[in-house]
Amino acid sequence: MMADERQNLVLGGVDLAIRTGALADSTFGARRIGSLERMVVASPNYLARNGTPATPEELTAHDCILGYGAFGPVGWRFWQGDTLILVDVRSRLTINSAPGILAACVQGLGLAVVSGVMSADERADNRLVRVLEGYALEPAGVYAVYTSGPKPSRKVKALIDHLIAGLLRANRTCFRG
Repeated sequence: MMADERQNLVLGGVDLAIRTGALADSTFGARRIGSLERMVVASPNYLARNGTPATPEELTAHDCILGYGAFGPVGWRFWQGDTLILVDVRSRLTINSAPGILAACVQGLGLAVVSGVMSADERADNRLVRVLEGYALEPAGVYAVYTSGPKPSRKVKALIDHLIAGLLRANRTCFRG
């Protein structure tokens, strides 16, 4: 099953879930398996109509698409060297699914924070453009969460190890171990 909202793993009979962003305290076990690079993107037609922001502060004059968790509405945190820049962006649209955020951005509805992995195809064929490249967003942590308590079962541990190896091979530029 794939879902953007948090699922009840015990009721669903799920052995392992992959979650991004901050984890809630729970009795479940978790292993950090990496992180996803995050970036601000927009469609070329949005930028042609509204201009390209040169600094994070300029985002306040733009339409932004907000999401959930690490991609959500708590302000966007940028780093330039050791300097933290916190920007409260204006939301034209709030969407609770990553594919929905990406689709709205491609359609020119605003700027969005997305992961490098999620937006790779759209950036490769120029449906989306990365903006504010001189400013880093905090990466989104990626975690394997399991219901067996602090230590995973052998089958869950084997699956986690396999996922880590495959993700690192497939996405060296967007996924960090």
